[in-house]
Amino acid sequence: MYILIAGAGKVGRYLALSLSDLHQIGSIDLRDDHLAQLEGKPNITTYKGDATDPRKLEEAGILRADVVASVTGDDEDNLVISQLAKQVYQVPRVIGRINDPRNQWLFTRKWGVDIAVSSPHIMLQLIAEEISLGEVLTLLKLKVGELSLVEITVADDSPARNREIRDLGFPANAVAVAVLRDTTVMIPHGGTVIESGDSLLFVTRPELERDIRQILAG
Repeated sequence: MYILIAGAGKVGRYLALSLSDLHQIGSIDLRDDHLAQLEGKPNITTYKGDATDPRKLEEAGILRADVVASVTGDDEDNLVISQLAKQVYQVPRVIGRINDPRNQWLFTRKWGVDIAVSSPHIMLQLIAEEISLGEVLTLLKLKVGELSLVEITVADDSPARNREIRDLGFPANAVAVAVLRDTTVMIPHGGTVIESGDSLLFVTRPELERDIRQILAG
């Protein structure tokens, strides 16, 4: 199998080195210092150039690629590369890296992305799978400052329903880090409106968990 990896930064190099034991790898990047760390490695061929340029992609072997992984540090470049790979070169499998979680809505099959990878969302989904919705759970204790990661689900009769987070008066040392709504994970901000059934994840001091619950549950 031939895998073409666009971007030879830390992520791209890790993928190339990890996959090269079993597959032929092509790595394309604009920076000589990135590519130099892969040169001479077994089963890895490096190509210097802009991966958004179709000519450079063809030089790097995209016409025979089974997989293209676009893992540069720029979301716009990753979208362009993914679209070229899928819609112009009909690569069977296209993987796109999301650097800014706010751009996740763009990384769809419409843009040529078969699999979108976003580290923050993966972490949040893993957390969501490990918790029991409807309860306040201490998921982990952080040694520094004795902080806890807790989850609270908003009931139908909650006084917090249909209100913005900034208007709920959470303690200063309680930070909402995620809102789980149905199958969606959202990064909350002050203007996020809380709905019935939402599960909120907080990083807070253990002694404030009761105050947070009272605000959300009444």
